[in-house]
Order: sequence, then C-alpha cells, then structure tokens
Amino acid sequence: MGLSAFATALLNYVGDVIVNTSGRPVPDRVLRYWGSRGLPDDCCTANGVLSATMHDGWSTREFPANVAMRPLPDCPQRPLWAVNVRYIVCWSEPTDWTPAGPPTLDDGTWDADAAMLMDVSDDVARALLRLGCAGISEEPPERLELARTLMGWVWPYGHLRLRSTEPQGPAGMCAGIVWQVLVETLPDPEFS
Repeated sequence: MGLSAFATALLNYVGDVIVNTSGRPVPDRVLRYWGSRGLPDDCCTANGVLSATMHDGWSTREFPANVAMRPLPDCPQRPLWAVNVRYIVCWSEPTDWTPAGPPTLDDGTWDADAAMLMDVSDDVARALLRLGCAGISEEPPERLELARTLMGWVWPYGHLRLRSTEPQGPAGMCAGIVWQVLVETLPDPEFS
C-alpha cells in the first residue's frame, strides 16, 4: 500500500503543478495504471490524462549515488522504485487523405501544442527537482499540503529524485510527457 499511496500523492502533486503553474485545465482522467509504459496511446483528451505506473523496482542498500543528496543509515536492503507519471493530450493528425496524398497540415496547431507540452514538461520537472532537493521547504503555500502528503511517503530519508523527462508520441492521435521518479517509499504502518 505504500507504493500505491505514494503514486496517488505524486499524481495529486503533479496535477496541481500542471493546473496551477502551467495553466492547463484539470485533466479529464487521473489514475494509477498497471504496466511500465502507461495508458494506451489512444487514451487521451483535449484536457489531458494523467497516470502513474510502476516502471520497475530493485533492492538496494543505498539510494543511487548519482542522484542522492543524503546518505542512508546502515540498514538492510530496501525496495527502490522507478515510477512513471505520464501526461498525454490529443494531437492533431490528418483525417482527410485523398488519392493525391495527405492534406495540408496545420503547422500552427502542432507548434502551439508542442510549445504547451514543452512548458508543462519544464514546470513539472522543476517542481520535482525542487522537491527532491529541498523537500517541502521551498514549496509555494498553495501546494504545501500536497507536498507534505507526498513526502510523507518517503520520510525520514527524503529519497525522491526526478530521473528523467521524456517526450511521448505523437502516436494514436495523442502526445505527451513521461516523468520518471526514483523513490524509496516507506511501508504503510497499517501493513508493516
């Protein structure tokens, strides 16, 4: 339950950044999904779909050195997870092909949609980087409670790091972004 609760808190945090920092509408669907890739490419809407999946996991005694900010105390191995958060929106594709070839495409729409995805990508990446380095100390007041809930699943070590940000698509008339977060979650006290 620790990883699933963390994924829910991560979706709430990223969704808030998308809406309140990037100025996008509230995504039509927000859910945890199973599989390392995430929702199928044709599951998108104009307002966007936000999902979290477990990419993979492994056991470790140390949080990865290339991203860790604090050393772990001596203790047995613990699970380390890579969690993908995927935000996808509709992408314009030609639908009126003729025997003479494809129609003229609207480069302006593609350009505007790509610019929006670039800005959302940057906003969320910066928020996750800030949270991974400074914890909740630099969060804006309006996002503080969401950050507390999220970091509550990784405290006392604070091991949450943005590993990568990757563009997705266009495929299946959808395009988007995947942020991969490395995290060592705490078990749910009710089940440990």
